[in-house]
Amino acid sequence: MNIDKVHLFCLKAAIIEGALHNLNDRGIRIKAKRRSEEERLVMRDFVPQFSSEGRISASEMARYYEIFYALENHIRQLILVAFDSENNTDWWKAVPKDIRDRAESAQAKELNRAVTLRSEQLLEYTTFGELGQIISANWEIFASIFKSRKALEDVTARLNMLRGPIAHNGVLERDEVVRLMLSIRDLFRLMA
Repeated sequence: MNIDKVHLFCLKAAIIEGALHNLNDRGIRIKAKRRSEEERLVMRDFVPQFSSEGRISASEMARYYEIFYALENHIRQLILVAFDSENNTDWWKAVPKDIRDRAESAQAKELNRAVTLRSEQLLEYTTFGELGQIISANWEIFASIFKSRKALEDVTARLNMLRGPIAHNGVLERDEVVRLMLSIRDLFRLMA
């Protein structure tokens, strides 16, 4: 038996066990999901070619992607609810023009490439940084939700910087993990 294969098996098992314990600690129960034939093929034939260090790093970074994914979509929902509470049915016009243009262009590009649209909702085509700009540009609506415009701009700018390695397959260094967690706490502390 090849010792490298045994070592790889043990590493994979440890990663899976750690991830399951982490989810379990957060009250998330995993239900087994069948993989598609295409996914099984890739997992069997190609993933083992990646270095074990790369796979371990990917597994560690996945937790920060999950956190940021939830945060970014939470803010999108907050924006929709805030505009809806104002009974603003034409709220998209309140979004800065450069952000509207970029979102509309991104959606059109998907349509023209004949791929499944990410969403019918143009807000789904905005970046995290643009979400902060939308809030800032419409502060009169969001002033009752956040305690300080300046503090919100600072926190979202910091979070946007931390988003870079998460969204672009980099590694978040230990200090930046702490900064991410503190920044998320800061953001929620700013909510009235």
